[in-house]
Amino acid sequence: MIDWLTGHGKLARFSNYFARFWFGSGASDPSTGYSVRMICLTENQTAAIRSHGEREFPYECCGVILGDLVSDLHDETRIVRELRPLENSQAEDRERRYLVSPEQMFALMHQERDTGLKILGFYHSHPDHPALPSVVDRELAFPWYVYIIVSVISGRAAKMTAWQLDEDRESFLSEQIEIG
Repeated sequence: MIDWLTGHGKLARFSNYFARFWFGSGASDPSTGYSVRMICLTENQTAAIRSHGEREFPYECCGVILGDLVSDLHDETRIVRELRPLENSQAEDRERRYLVSPEQMFALMHQERDTGLKILGFYHSHPDHPALPSVVDRELAFPWYVYIIVSVISGRAAKMTAWQLDEDRESFLSEQIEIG
């Protein structure tokens, strides 16, 4: 998962505050009662995530999801405009972990400000594991991002799911993937 400015105690609280204050929330609070939460991808974008996972197998791949957040009274939709593969900067255990380096994250945040495209979230693969968030995914996730996970079994992309961490950071909420 994203391992920049995370941890426990004061640093974690500061990083959450800093990210929300400086760069915006990226997604609204899941407790607001949206009846439909969805991320919209094109077929080419879906194929790109799958292909990236297959190329990096047996290691986890990772990338950023950029686009627009559209909300109304009942629905929240993320429109993906761009996917950007990122280098998995994790030094060890890359078969089960990924890392977006602080340098990568800050560059993305500056580009977000320059282009107007929001960082909607991140995607990564689970080599030879289901497309479900792990305990480590939950510990390192931020509740304002969406996380797409693609399962890659024996080098072939399988199921793809999307998740958003709830505000209390205890569990993930499933997010619908619309491909069109």
